[in-house]
Amino acid sequence: MPTTLLSPTQVERLVERQAHLLAPSPAVQRLLDLTSDPDLEVPSRQIVDILQSEPALAAQVLQWVNSAIFSLPSPVSDIRRAIPLLGLNRVRALALSQAFFNKAAKEEMAIYGIKGLTFCLHGLETALGAAYLMKQRQPTREGDAFTAGLLHDIGMLLMGGVVENLGIQKPLLPADRPLCAIERERFGVDHASMGGTLASHWRLSAEQQGIIADHHRDPGHRLAMEQMNRFARPGDPVLAPPQPVDELPFMVQIADRCSERRLMICTATSQEQDLRRYRQIMPDEASYTALEDQMDRAAATLASMFGNHGP
Repeated sequence: MPTTLLSPTQVERLVERQAHLLAPSPAVQRLLDLTSDPDLEVPSRQIVDILQSEPALAAQVLQWVNSAIFSLPSPVSDIRRAIPLLGLNRVRALALSQAFFNKAAKEEMAIYGIKGLTFCLHGLETALGAAYLMKQRQPTREGDAFTAGLLHDIGMLLMGGVVENLGIQKPLLPADRPLCAIERERFGVDHASMGGTLASHWRLSAEQQGIIADHHRDPGHRLAMEQMNRFARPGDPVLAPPQPVDELPFMVQIADRCSERRLMICTATSQEQDLRRYRQIMPDEASYTALEDQMDRAAATLASMFGNHGP
């Protein structure tokens, strides 16, 4: 069995061979091209024109904005009103996810032993959870968290092509240890690195690419150093450069682990070990209860999209 990661060049080639199956539509690609520069202010009229050029995409955006996620007092039927309500980051994420959600929802993900709808539900739960956590700490980055959470596992959709000639021994989930480690041992590549490369193909920001590629990386040492520096006394040695730790990757990881626990994607023991690493951010059970309240809205949203077929 493979025991090491494939080289970046090999991963790139694998993604190129598989990415056409998830390639964004021409309208979505135009949207990505138009909004690829975060510092460039894009007129909403141009976004509306792109969405209206593909009725199915416009309908999907309206469906999302009218879902239980936003709990609006009255339905929105005008795409021009939907865009500011969702925010550009969410519009981009939803446009990207439309194709692979529609594809994944109809399939069995045999390599992982889960239904496609479970995969979709996990992505949406993670998006809602990460956005909620980020809003508590940095409200202006809520949309970034939603995007990263929604797309964090896109690499899983490419792994079937990676292993098609290797044969599937038994499903990888539920796992009692890190999924990426199992993938690397069995196939020589993991879904996180595949997802990061696919994100670069889709011209997502470098930050989003990094979060997708590293969402299974142990954050414990960074959290510990930040906490110790915060409470250090004058004269104590500084354990890390006095730079603020970007909390967005942690919010995605917390939401990811909580959703995995809810959907029984990983064993309870594995999840408890993972979640203990975030005690500085989520100190008690009430914190997790509030987070799961946000995630509870995901199932109703998916039901409205794909019918009342449970995950």
